[in-house]
Amino acid sequence: MLDDFNKIFQALPQLRNLLFLDIDLSNNKIDQNVCKDLGDYLSQCKNLIRINLDLNNNSICCLGISYLATSFLQTMYLKELYLNLSYNIINDEGLIHLGNSFSKYPSIIISKIFLWVNENSARGYKYFLNQLKKSKKLVNYKN
Repeated sequence: MLDDFNKIFQALPQLRNLLFLDIDLSNNKIDQNVCKDLGDYLSQCKNLIRINLDLNNNSICCLGISYLATSFLQTMYLKELYLNLSYNIINDEGLIHLGNSFSKYPSIIISKIFLWVNENSARGYKYFLNQLKKSKKLVNYKN
């Protein structure tokens, strides 16, 4: 399965002028290592305007979120993000990192983010939502 991911990820840099990216990687046992690879390749797609990334039902932890959030910051024109991170193992630290990263990005709008059934506390969700509200990035949030 890792070879399949590598084939997909290696194709992304060849599409450097790609404007819209829609990837469904749900139900694939993705962990922080795959997130790192995905983040590395996404950061090379500098012209992306919209990303629709479904990572539902995997094994993504706060380190994986850190890699992805960093890659979003490196895309120069990213305006809209749809992100499904439900049914992973993301804790408060992961949400805090994600919220901090989004608050640093001047032009991104979070059109939808799903975080159902993770390992967060109410404190982590509250911090995350406050970061998004402060930066006026939240459009639709599902918990």
